[in-house]
Amino acid sequence: MIRNASTELSAAIVDDNLLMMVSSAINACNKDFWSKAEGYIKLGADSKQVFDIPNTSQIQNRELANTIHYHQVATIQMVTDLGPKFGTTDAAKKIIDGLNTGRTLILTILEQLMESMNAAVNIILLSMHREPGLNTQNIATSGPSLYMKELIDFLARIWSAHIAPFSDKSSVDQCGKELAKTCIDLFITNLAIARPLSNAGRQRLKSDCAHLEKALKPVTPDLAVLGKQFRLLRSISYMITQTPENLIQNTTEDGIMPPHIILFLLFGHAKQAELASPHQAADWPNEKLIQWLDGHTNEKERLDLIFGALQKYRLVVQKKNIATYDPVYPIIMSFFEKVSK
Repeated sequence: MIRNASTELSAAIVDDNLLMMVSSAINACNKDFWSKAEGYIKLGADSKQVFDIPNTSQIQNRELANTIHYHQVATIQMVTDLGPKFGTTDAAKKIIDGLNTGRTLILTILEQLMESMNAAVNIILLSMHREPGLNTQNIATSGPSLYMKELIDFLARIWSAHIAPFSDKSSVDQCGKELAKTCIDLFITNLAIARPLSNAGRQRLKSDCAHLEKALKPVTPDLAVLGKQFRLLRSISYMITQTPENLIQNTTEDGIMPPHIILFLLFGHAKQAELASPHQAADWPNEKLIQWLDGHTNEKERLDLIFGALQKYRLVVQKKNIATYDPVYPIIMSFFEKVSK
């Protein structure tokens, strides 16, 4: 197909009208190829699983994606071989633009796997809250924690077996960045709501921040390309071990961390059980909070959730005739009022 297309284009290059006719015919052939390829894509549970080695459906999907990518590369090379003059024509642009459908098909195959990977990462990171010893001083601070070991193994194994064999490295890189960002966002949220924590437990979680960077290397070798998410990870690594007073002071100077995360961290310093974390005040398990945050990305909505927890705490203090507020409560209120303006 590529050889015939190259021959026809070479013959038509002297006439712009003829050239457009030939390029339209090539695009029609490509469109037919995309349509047939789409019909061969395997969908469903078998094509999504990531806990075992790739099955027959997944291998077929990968081979199909690699065939599509080979066709894209060959087409681009054909356009290049026809010379720089042809490369600037509308006909060449039309042919190259027509390849976007192929990339969409490759991403359709990859996104099935990414959906399962994101779900698995969510489950693994939620197990942070079952990590033994985070509220005792008798815990090694160097890590990695058990949940982090599981994440490291999962990402290395899954990326090598399911994603690395895809030829379209541009699409693979895109998926890798998206997965890494998801990992960091989920990690930060789970870390921020983890409580109760001892000083040693906080040091362990700080160590886990560094181990997460290593865990993400197979997925995104250069984490700096993640931009904001990478800076957030470095920032939370510092914040988790800070006192509430230092946390607020450094947050004012930095400004990168979302206010709701800072407030979650502050709740984690509470001494009184009555000062429940916002999701606990709403009788939500950790899983529901993660799900809710995913569907409520507006910071005001998140601050409203926190305000509800603070209101409930004040009512509990009055009802139980507790003599004094938790020491961290005034700090939380001061920061909350500042970020709510």
